[in-house]
Amino acid sequence: MIISHEYKCIFLKVGKTASSSIEIAMEKLCNHPKDVVTPVTNYQKYNPNFKARNWLCPNGRRKFRKHMSARKVKKHVSEYVWTNYFKFCFERNPWERVISYWSHEHAVGKVKQSLNRFVFSDRIFLLEGHSGWDIYTIDNEVVLDKVYLYEDLDNSLKDISKRTGMPLLQLPHAKGQFRKDRRDFHKVLSKKSIRRIAKIFHKEVEMWGYQA
Repeated sequence: MIISHEYKCIFLKVGKTASSSIEIAMEKLCNHPKDVVTPVTNYQKYNPNFKARNWLCPNGRRKFRKHMSARKVKKHVSEYVWTNYFKFCFERNPWERVISYWSHEHAVGKVKQSLNRFVFSDRIFLLEGHSGWDIYTIDNEVVLDKVYLYEDLDNSLKDISKRTGMPLLQLPHAKGQFRKDRRDFHKVLSKKSIRRIAKIFHKEVEMWGYQA
């Protein structure tokens, strides 16, 4: 996540929505001494000068986390910052999010089972709640100024630039290399998997109009 005082904005990271690429690109624009930037893994290839900053408490404990919820961020910033800064994140088709997450975890060896077996494991819930819906809601109410959709990424980046005054972000494809099968999710997921994902992510499906 990022808090930029120069551009008066807060970017919260929903997992598997190009959020690492956005953070890597935004970090280059964080020049204020009090800007907050949380760590990103495997950034060196895309931004060798990337520097996490102001995310730890003086005692070394984490104050801000990469997938931090709006509720928790609100507790750690001033009322002025929360009220006046442009708060945004990205959301994504949940079936594609799941495939993207499995592709990454499988590629790095954290997950051994097949995609459709993974869908029926408890690990899928790591995408739900704390790294998804809860990022941009409090008590199931959307509290950010804008939730952009990954499917309209290019236009969304232009709108962010217009709203904040920051230069148009040039995104690296961080972590995008892990997904090898680019077919439509209907051809990758079983019908049972599609139904299970729809059930788990029913809030996102209903809110953003995604369809199986």
